[in-house]
Amino acid sequence: MKTKFFIVAYIALALAACVKVIDNSTSSTSSGSGSSTGSGGGTSNPSNPAPTPGPTPGTGTTTPTTPTTPGGQTGSGGTSSGSIGTITINYSSTAPCAPSNEVFTFTCVAAGAPAGSSYAWYYGDGKAGTGVTSTNTYTNAGTYTVLVKVIYNNQILGQSTLNITALGQTTTPTASFTAVAGATTNTVVFTSTSTLSYGTIKLYSWDYGDGTTGSGSVSQHTYTQTSVAQTFTVTHTVSSAITGCTATKTQTITIPAASSSGGGTTTPPPGGTSGSGGTSSGSIGNITIAYTTTAPCAPSNEIFTFNVIAPGAPSGSTYEWFFGDGNSGSGLSTTNTYNTAGSYTVLVKVKNNNQILGQSTMAVTAVGQGVTPVASFYAQQTNATTTGNYYTFNSTSSLAKGAITSYVWDYGDGSNGTGSFSTHTYVQTSTAQTFTVKLTITSSAGCVSSSSQVVTVPAGYSISGGFTYTSTSPCKPSSEVFTFTGPTNGVPAGAIYTWDFGDGIGGTGNPINKSYTFPNSYNVTLTITLNNSQLYKVLQPVTSFGQDVTPTASISVQQSNAAGSAWAFNSTSTVSHGTITSYAWDYGDGTTGANAFNIHTYTQTTTAKTYTVKLTATSNANCSASATTTVVVPAK
Repeated sequence: MKTKFFIVAYIALALAACVKVIDNSTSSTSSGSGSSTGSGGGTSNPSNPAPTPGPTPGTGTTTPTTPTTPGGQTGSGGTSSGSIGTITINYSSTAPCAPSNEVFTFTCVAAGAPAGSSYAWYYGDGKAGTGVTSTNTYTNAGTYTVLVKVIYNNQILGQSTLNITALGQTTTPTASFTAVAGATTNTVVFTSTSTLSYGTIKLYSWDYGDGTTGSGSVSQHTYTQTSVAQTFTVTHTVSSAITGCTATKTQTITIPAASSSGGGTTTPPPGGTSGSGGTSSGSIGNITIAYTTTAPCAPSNEIFTFNVIAPGAPSGSTYEWFFGDGNSGSGLSTTNTYNTAGSYTVLVKVKNNNQILGQSTMAVTAVGQGVTPVASFYAQQTNATTTGNYYTFNSTSSLAKGAITSYVWDYGDGSNGTGSFSTHTYVQTSTAQTFTVKLTITSSAGCVSSSSQVVTVPAGYSISGGFTYTSTSPCKPSSEVFTFTGPTNGVPAGAIYTWDFGDGIGGTGNPINKSYTFPNSYNVTLTITLNNSQLYKVLQPVTSFGQDVTPTASISVQQSNAAGSAWAFNSTSTVSHGTITSYAWDYGDGTTGANAFNIHTYTQTTTAKTYTVKLTATSNANCSASATTTVVVPAK
């Protein structure tokens, strides 16, 4: 009877535990799923002891889900083993996006666990916890295997494992960007400098503040200019690729007034501004803030003067000012200097007997200090010798705060240019000229600065026509000598003629003689200069035969048959430079021949005869030389 009582009591306790766990699980908002399968042997974890083997647990099918929005995630499931049946792990996490952090809450659902069981958690990141419900924060993103053990009387009744995906901490990006002037005064290039500790940024969006938008990590926008300067609040939004967490950053930019056309003129330096208004609260009615500013451009500086108008303030009231930049002041009228351009919220408090009777706030836009640029540039002739009328101009201007939005060049000859880098070709005349070049720059605050330099353009001359040349005969007893003569029309007095004869040797003068040693074709260059400036240059090819081009004729002769009527004649002639191009033989019997080698047969008579043989050798320079020899033909 006692045994039956204990069995019934044990079943009642187990059912009570199951009811308690089921109640907890039905209150969960889990929409995820996972797999819950296992075997008698269970699933072990290398860092924890293996569970006690038990019967095959029940099975279920759920799959944890990862959200695509920056909210938290939920899921349930597990692979369980042990003697108490299915053990399910339920989990949920808070949103990973700032100001929240991703925190996982785990709950063990073990219907077969007896009352009084304890729960040991191992989160897969080296940390552990206890209780039916436990929490963990994963520092790094990744997939982790969560293990829960159900323990009773120091015995492991069962365990379950489940893989979860954590997004980790620091998954919210930090938005920031720079705004730099583009090619025109109303064009701005926006570059995202946003950062993200973990993951990548997938979305870059821009609100330019004028009703238009853009995208991309770098974006360029052209604003519509008006006759007055305008300010726009630009908003940049970035989004994390993994979590979808977003961040925004705003900046205020100023677009200067449209420049007038022609003449290189720009918008005049802006004067001060003024305004009034405010959002007031308190017991004394409307409180108005009025302000004026001095001009921000040098030699002035932008200084704000604030006045408060509070008709309901009792006599003896005091006024405290907070300018939005960390500075403060007091009095009905006060001043402040903003160092940095931007939008600031000004707050004034009206006090009496140490009680705040009312206050008012108003947004003002400051240009800031150091917004006047300093113009400077350097001018350079690309090649003073060859192109003395071609100049490059490069701005080296500087600006402490803001951006230089306009560069206008006045070249001093009635023409103009734009851009930080510019080139110009001047028209040359017969005399040297000087021009005053002026650079005028404008900052994003509309402040202007100028710088001037004097450049010199050398005289230019109209010289045309190549050079001429003649040469003497290259054949002995003469030798080849060239005489080169350059053009003279348009060449000023004192000009220097410099020759490069193409053989590594040069000379000066006009006319000038030149002898080439070797036969060849040479590129002869004439350069005419005056005061180290090039006035004219021309190149022409010249063909030379060179020196020692007359051959030396000589003959080798040998009897060619026994009768003595046939003779072999061979030229042994030479030439120092060039080649022998022809051989002419006179055999002395009224017959002739060609070629370097010949065999000639004489007609024999009843008496012996002597013949004088002559060879004439001619070179490629058409120079000739002769040699003679005699042969005796015996009687037949």
